[in-house]
Amino acid sequence: MTFSTSITTAPSSYSEASNGMQFALLKCANLQDGTPRRVYVIHNPFGKPLASWEAGTNGINSVPKSLKINFSDAPQFNVTPYEYNKLCKLPSPETFSSKILFSL
Repeated sequence: MTFSTSITTAPSSYSEASNGMQFALLKCANLQDGTPRRVYVIHNPFGKPLASWEAGTNGINSVPKSLKINFSDAPQFNVTPYEYNKLCKLPSPETFSSKILFSL
């Protein structure tokens, strides 16, 4: 799965790591009980998702502290429920080191 061109084309306010990894908040329609379906994603410059954190009711607190600043002004995009479910299956270790990610 890769993101569409609109996601990989970074606006000027886009947060981007020094090696080109990019950050985005992807949103899907809420569940019937009102629970939000949001996922924070790190992807490469070609749109391939590498890691994700399902936000749920925790919001930005679901992302490791060391990476939160990267998501503070990241672009937000809507995704389908199918895409959302696939993104939630990406690796999302509790203590994710950016050094590990950027060595991929």
